[in-house]
Amino acid sequence: MAKPMMFVQALFLLIILQALPNDAIADLFREFIGVEFKNVKFTDVPVNPQVDFYFLLAFSIDYDTSDSPSPTNGHFNVFWDTDNLDIDYKHFKSDLDTFAEYIGWLISTLKNNGSSLLSRLLHLTTPSVDQFLKHYDEQSLNYDGGKVLVSFINNGSGGLSPADGFFKACDRLKKQGKLQGIFAWSADDSKANRFCYERQSQAVLATTNW
Repeated sequence: MAKPMMFVQALFLLIILQALPNDAIADLFREFIGVEFKNVKFTDVPVNPQVDFYFLLAFSIDYDTSDSPSPTNGHFNVFWDTDNLDIDYKHFKSDLDTFAEYIGWLISTLKNNGSSLLSRLLHLTTPSVDQFLKHYDEQSLNYDGGKVLVSFINNGSGGLSPADGFFKACDRLKKQGKLQGIFAWSADDSKANRFCYERQSQAVLATTNW
C-alpha cells in the first residue's frame, strides 16, 4: 500500500504538451496560467515558434475551501489526467526529516515509474546575480540527470527579478552552455505589462548566440 502524502501541499498541473526527454534541446519555456483568476487567455500570451512553450494550468490544490483552509492530505476528486506535479515546498510546515522522508519517497516512486524529473530554481529572497548562479550550480548537482530551469516571479514578490539582473544571469548561463530553460510565474501577473518578460525570455532561448 502506498504511503499517504501527509503534510504535503501539492499543486497539480495539467500540461498542454507531453514531457520532454532529459536530452531535449534547451529552448524550454514554461509558465503558469490561471493561478490568480485574472481572465487571461491562451491567445493573450505571445508564443515564439522557435521555443518549446508549455502552459501549466493551475487548477487544483489539496486544501479545502473553508474560511480557514486546511489540508486534505491528498484526497482529491479524481477526474483529470495529470502530467506533472509541483510541490510548493515553502509551505511545508514540518521538520526537515519529515520533508526528506516524504519528498524522497515521492521522487523515488516517480523515478521507479519511469518519470523524468525537472526542477525549477527560484530564490524566495532577492539574491545577486552571482548568488543566483552559485545556487543554480548547486541545484544542478543535486538534480544530476534532470533539468533545472531558472525562474522568475513577474510581480516582484521574490527571487531575482528581470529588473535586478535575471536576464544577466541567463546571459551568463547561455554563454556557458548551461541554460536549460526558463520558468515564469505567471501569465496572470504579466497581462498588465503586455507580457514583456515572456517575450524577452523566449527571445533569449531562441537565440543561438547573443
